[in-house]
Amino acid sequence: VQKNAEEYEQVSQSCAKSTALAVMEEFGLGNIKTITALSSFPGIALTGETCGAVSGGLVALNSYFGSADFLDYKANARCYAQSRKFLFHFTEKLGTTKCREIHEKIVFGQYHDVAEPEKGYPGFLQDKGFEKCALAPGISARIAAEIILEDMDKKVQRESLKKGKSNAD
Repeated sequence: VQKNAEEYEQVSQSCAKSTALAVMEEFGLGNIKTITALSSFPGIALTGETCGAVSGGLVALNSYFGSADFLDYKANARCYAQSRKFLFHFTEKLGTTKCREIHEKIVFGQYHDVAEPEKGYPGFLQDKGFEKCALAPGISARIAAEIILEDMDKKVQRESLKKGKSNAD
């Protein structure tokens, strides 16, 4: 999943889309409309705010933990809890969830405002931005996948316990 997210970043040039696609594809979640809806999420419309890899990871997680029932408050609670776990681990790995800070502190040593056509975007390309920025989608996809796999393992364990109880009866 991590490798796919990193590779998708090269193709899509969107940290949000590449993260979500890698996780959703791995677990059979969502559809292309979900990926399309992430179009403006890299750095929240390139403003340097929340990293698109965070947005994509959260969308993928919520596609797994969420519910189609608008009033399923338990599903909402699961989404909040798993999203907070995701954010904690992402911040633990990269120190922040902010695009600008990831650029400055981790990836480039400075912030490239890619929405700025004269210096920002050319500088981003010159510094191999899509290659280097693949780090965040890779980490994000890995964290989201680990959280989903942990939940799947718990479900298998619960089912196993239920079968064990019914066989004992």
